[in-house]
Parts: sequence; C-alpha cells; structure tokens
Amino acid sequence: VDTQVPPASFGTVAGPTDGLHPDSDTGLVGLPALMTDRITSDTTPTVWGRAEANTIVRVYVDVNGNGTIDAADVFMGQTTAVPLDGNQAEPDGYWEITSVVDLNDPAIFAQRDGVRTLLMRATDVAGNRSSTQVLNIWLDTQGPRVESVFITSNPAFDLFNPKPTEGPTPLVNQLSIRVADLPNRAA
Repeated sequence: VDTQVPPASFGTVAGPTDGLHPDSDTGLVGLPALMTDRITSDTTPTVWGRAEANTIVRVYVDVNGNGTIDAADVFMGQTTAVPLDGNQAEPDGYWEITSVVDLNDPAIFAQRDGVRTLLMRATDVAGNRSSTQVLNIWLDTQGPRVESVFITSNPAFDLFNPKPTEGPTPLVNQLSIRVADLPNRAA
C-alpha cells in the first residue's frame, strides 16, 4: 500500500537555478553565469527535474498567473520519470520534457517574451499526487534596441527634429548611442 506523496521537483531540490535544461538556457559563451540564469530565447524549451521513479510528470504553462493547475493553463508536456521498472522505490528518478507549445504563441500569450511560469505535478503508480511545483523562466527572443542617439556635447539638440530648424546643426565631434537589452542579466 502506497499512501506517500511522491517527491518531485524542477531540477534538483538543492539547485535554486535548476530546472531549465542547459541546451535551452541560452546565454553567451564565455560567461558561465548566463548559462544558468533561466533566461532563454528558446520558445519551446526543455525542462527537467527529479521525481519518484515511474511517476507520470505533467508540466503546464500558468497562463492566468494564479499558481494553480486549472483549465486556463496550457499543457506543455508529459513524461514518466526513469527508471521505469523495478520493485524498489527510487525517490530520485529523472524526467525531461520539451515543450509542445510555442511559449510566444500570440493565440495563448498576450505579451511577446517576458516571464513564463511553469507548473509541474507528478502522479505515482498508486495515484498519489505531488504538490504543484513552480519554475519561472524569462523568454527573451528580441535583440537589443537603440534607446536614443544624441550629440555628446549637446544632448538637448534633437537630431531627429524635422528640418528646417531654428539654426544650424551644432558641430558634431562625437555621437552617443544608448542601447538596452532587457532583461537585466548577471553581472
């Protein structure tokens, strides 16, 4: 008789940045901190975790933001934690799911890019369900954008004001360009 709730988690229980597969956690080569920051440009990412062996693991995207798996949420995928057989309980099984939905699908998500909250629940062979586990990832598929361009020595002069202006364009020895690439990344 099995009445115990199966252990289940995104990544390892001890790893605070675990859960998004390294192949999906995009970043810059040479900056290791960016490879584990859960910011990705992969719109069908792979997530992974630990669960009792033989449990069925289901992952959903929390579309309505209430932190509960319900009818408003989108099914992302299902798998069974391995190993699959044996008569010994294995609390540290492994599971991995690649999203079957595009996390930037405009029919599902009102906003392109941004935080996506993933919800996971595992059900063991006896029908016991784990508590709902949460993983937040940041989807960032858009490149940097130019915020402003101005004359360094005269930032008040509007380079883009329709001509004619009330005087000549000031002498330009240097231009300044402000570029932003959100979200903030590791230092």
